[in-house]
Formats: sequence, structure tokens, C-alpha cells
Amino acid sequence: MAHQKQSPLIDRISGTQATTVSEWTTRYLEILESRKLKPKTMSEYNKYLKAVNAYLDEFAIQKVETKDIAAFLRQWVKTGKVTIANRIRALLLDLFREAIAEGVIKSNPAEATRNQRVEIQRERITLDDWKAIRKAADKLPEWVGPFLDLALLTGQRLSDVQSMCWKDYRRGRLYIKQEKTGMILAIAETTRLECLNLSLSDVLQRFKTLNNGQFHIVADEKQSVLAKKTLSEAFMKAHRASGLEWEGKPPSFHEIRSLSARLHTEEKGKDYAQKLLGHKSATMTDKYRDVRGSEWTEV
Repeated sequence: MAHQKQSPLIDRISGTQATTVSEWTTRYLEILESRKLKPKTMSEYNKYLKAVNAYLDEFAIQKVETKDIAAFLRQWVKTGKVTIANRIRALLLDLFREAIAEGVIKSNPAEATRNQRVEIQRERITLDDWKAIRKAADKLPEWVGPFLDLALLTGQRLSDVQSMCWKDYRRGRLYIKQEKTGMILAIAETTRLECLNLSLSDVLQRFKTLNNGQFHIVADEKQSVLAKKTLSEAFMKAHRASGLEWEGKPPSFHEIRSLSARLHTEEKGKDYAQKLLGHKSATMTDKYRDVRGSEWTEV
């Protein structure tokens, strides 16, 4: 709805004349700025308000109805951007509340709309993400980098990486019994990821240099055993230090296992990746020998 300006904004927002949405967002930005919000937050709000203006623009704010807000938010939901739709809804609730406070409107058209249910999913780590996280890890304690490399190369769960001992590294293989599944693996020290020029033997050598190869592989220079919480937090610190931002829920340590599966699949095939991770499935059962732990699945 086009509306010809007839008086300055300061007069228009008295409520005696129609105020356009774009005019009110200009005033609302002044209100936001008075709150001394962080630059990043203000940048995000500016982006959302531009979208609001693009949709409603010269529409009189007094004429905006719940159905208009719902239709606007539906655009984001349809494209799978549910989190953004909910953030914009929260901003609109506040925008209209401030308009009520200044006597521009009498009711809040955004209140009757509903927050969309967000299915929380961990973000996947891409190869580029990994490189950024791994680079950031080099600025943390010396054991963090090789710990992450070890997790990625072997594709093992956090508890299994923590449990790796030097006594289980013999005859050119690293022997692992998975805590969750009981699967037993013998991973060759020649295991590599060409995309990162990374080999298991090199990573193990880095740990041996660091902690003298006494007991646990993943240990600091004092040979202290590192708790699972410490290991998990080390990964979290590395990906926070990387500066990466995530649209959904930030990846947990377990996403390293997912990335490992994808990278090994690309380089050596699906069967290899499934064996390495110790997965059993209907199509893979015949590839595993279930002899009560007397044999190792060699990878």
C-alpha cells in the first residue's frame, strides 16, 4: 500500500496519522541503538528489518494484521530457515510492543503467531571447517592437535580414543576394542587421509615425542591421563577459536567420526569406512567374523 508522506516522521508517529512500516522501523532502529547492543546483534537486526521493509514497506503499521505477519514468516519456514523465522518473529514482537508504547498502535499483530518448532540437528563438519578447526588447535596445548588428528584418522568414538594405550600399538597396528559395540579392530599404522597428507604413524610419533609413550597414547607431556570431558572441551575450544559460525547447533566431537567416515569413503570406498568405524549392517554382516573376540578385523 503506497502512502504519500505528508509530514515529518516526528509528527507522524504521534498516532494521529497513518505511519508506514518503513517509517516505524526507522524509529525502532533508534530505540535499538539506545539499548547499546553488541555490533553483531545490531547487524543481525538490521538485516531482518530490511527483510521486513521489503515485504511491508509503505504499508500502514496500523493496518498490519496477524495474517500479514504469518504470511511473511511462512516464507522463511518454506525455505527451511525455521530458526531465522523465529528470530524475526521475536524481533517483530518487540517492534510492535514499542509501537504500542509510543501510542502508534493499540495491539500487537505478531502475538497471535506461533513459534515454529525447530528440529535441533548438529551441523556437519566439512573438510574446510576441519582445516580451520585444526589450525586453531595448534594454538592450544600441544596434545590437542594430534588428538584431533588421531580421532579423524581412526574414526573412533571419544571414549575409544581416550582409552588407546601404547601397549595396544604393536606390529604396525593399533588394536582397539570399542567400548560401545565390543567390536575389535586392528588399524594399520599406514592408515592415511591423502586430502590432509596425514598418516596414523606420524600422529603416533608426535604423541610418543610428547609423552614418551608410557601408558595412554592421548596424554600430555606429564603423561597425565586426560578425562573425556577435557578432550571434548578441547575440541569445543578449537572450533570456537576457529571463528566458524554455525546456522544450527554447533558440531559436537562425534561429528569428527562422521567426517572421518565421509573422507575415508571418498578415498577408499564405503566398505573400508564401515570396517574402520566398526559399523555392522545387514549388507555388511558377512564381512565381519564373529568368533567371540578371538580374531581382529584388520583395516
